[in-house]
Amino acid sequence: MAYNFVVSKSYARVEIYLSRPVKEENKFIFDELKKMKESIESDFGAELSRKD
Repeated sequence: MAYNFVVSKSYARVEIYLSRPVKEENKFIFDELKKMKESIESDFGAELSRKD
């Protein structure tokens, strides 16, 4: 898994890349993050968006 933190004058974002060699591992990590979405948004203080 890799991530980038991008900051500009008008916004900031974090990009997470799931790139394990085994497709099922990527799916498992994605599903685990998805389960934690409400908790992550609560800690962050706003709704997060996802882009494929």
